[in-house]
Formats: sequence, structure tokens, C-alpha cells
Amino acid sequence: MVALEFSALALCAVLLLGRPSKSKRLYTVAMASSMLTAVATALLIGQSGNLVLFAIGTAMLSCLIAMCYISRPRLFTALLLFLAAVVIACIYYYGDTALVGMFGIGSVCGLLYHDSINPKRNVIKKRGVETNRDIVQIALGIIMFAVLFLVRLPYAIYAAFALIIAGYAVNNLFAGRDTGNIYEKILATLERSNATYGIGAVYLAVGTMLVIGFVGSRRLMLFGIAALFFADSVATIVGMHFGRRHMPHNKSKTLEGTLAFFTVLVLIGFPLIGAYAVPLAAVLALIESAKISLDDNLRSGIALAVLGIALRL
Repeated sequence: MVALEFSALALCAVLLLGRPSKSKRLYTVAMASSMLTAVATALLIGQSGNLVLFAIGTAMLSCLIAMCYISRPRLFTALLLFLAAVVIACIYYYGDTALVGMFGIGSVCGLLYHDSINPKRNVIKKRGVETNRDIVQIALGIIMFAVLFLVRLPYAIYAAFALIIAGYAVNNLFAGRDTGNIYEKILATLERSNATYGIGAVYLAVGTMLVIGFVGSRRLMLFGIAALFFADSVATIVGMHFGRRHMPHNKSKTLEGTLAFFTVLVLIGFPLIGAYAVPLAAVLALIESAKISLDDNLRSGIALAVLGIALRL
């Protein structure tokens, strides 16, 4: 009964609180996509009954939350904290972490809607800013890796998910504000010119949710964290500072950066998953270097989630 009430509440929130500013059609497509993808995924991994209803509600609300990023900060925060509490309670009661992944599915659909209604801007990447971003990303990755490595499951998922939600909320809190405090001065050294405030961190958070939600093996989960936080960051640093030869299929990526991604992931992944690290690192390196108008952290997160779901079958 609680699951049915939750999914009904989510549907009411989508119908009453969702105010598509530019395209009702795209809004409907995004919501329908989040719901249908959640249902298909839930059934594919063997969920039924209450968990399917919770998956539907989680995907729809997280889609709405992503749509509200920056534009409606109070609604964003209220829905985010409510949904995070529901997800943690469900993990505790049912012992299934897939709802974190459902949160990621809805967020992907919401972010795609966000990107589709906002005009494309020429994002300027400066070497100093990119290096600062990658150093912070590596530092955050060390924290996330340590939590998932040292803390017993499912408590590690609780902690990792809580860290993601905290970062998501803080990003939204400071977006568009200009108070001049020390936190904002630090963030100013990490933001790309002409980019939506904090959107890179949001993509990384969503990719991480997909990994910790759908990848059941701790070792493979750690491999995924290494791909998102370590290999990606080192690839950017090497590519920007030492890259000379561009990839034939994507001139914005360098061979040196792609090889750095592969090497780092194999070095970290081999102790975790053995020889499987080599082909998986190669596939993820190609996905990361592909010329697709989708953030590379989302691409890697989706690929790892698909692998995690396939291993559950």
C-alpha cells in the first residue's frame, strides 16, 4: 500500500509541480522515458510488486528534480531530501540498492530534457580550470573509493548515496548566488566559462548513482568508481598537457589521454577484477573518447550500469 501511495504521490508531483517552461512535448517524453526505463529495468533484474512501484515513483521524482536544478531551488531541495529519505528507507527495508540506480535513470532523463531546452553554448575549457577540476575529482574519488572499500555493504551504499545527495544539494544551493564567501571563491576556480553552474558535478553524481545502484559486486563497483573519478581525470590532465595526436573519430580527444584512461583503469582494476580489467578498460576508453553529445561521466556510468544489470540476469 505504501508503495502504491508513493508512486501516486510522485505522479501528482509531476502533474502539479512540473511546469515545462519551453516544451510540454519534451517534458512528457522525458517523464515517460524515465518511467518506462525504470519499469523495464526493474522487471529485467527480477523486481516485482512494491519494488516496481517504488522504482516508478523514484524515476519520475528524480527526473523532476533534475529539471528543477537551479531554476527552482526550493522545490529542488524539498524533493531531493524527501526522495533521498525514501530511497534509503527502501534499501534498509528491502535490502535492494537498485533504487539508487533508478534515481540515476530519472536524473539522466531530466538532464537530457534540461540540455534540450537550453541553447547550446560554446563552453570554454581553460587548462588551469580543468586541472583544478580533475584534482578535486580525484580527491572526491578517493573518499568514495574508501567508503565503498572499507564500509560493509549495504551501509557503504547509504554513505556513498548520502555524499552524492549532499553534493547535489550544495551545488544547487550556491548556484546563481554571488555572496562572495570563501566557498564560492573556491568554486569559481572550478567552473568552465559559458557552462551551466555545477553541471559537470551533477553528471558525475548521476553516473556514480548508476554504478552503485546497479553494480552488485563490490569489486566491480570499485572498478566503476576508478573509471569515473580516477581514469577520467588523469585522461583529461594528460590530454590537455601532453596530448599531441587526436583520435581519428573525435578531434577533441587525444590518443595520449585515451591511453592514460586505459592504463590507469587497468592498473587499478587488475587487483580488483583480474584480467577482465583489460577488455573492460578498453571498452570504457572507447566510450569515453566517442564523439557523442552526452557527458563522458554519464556515458561511462550508463555502460557500467548496463554491465551490472547484465550480471544480475
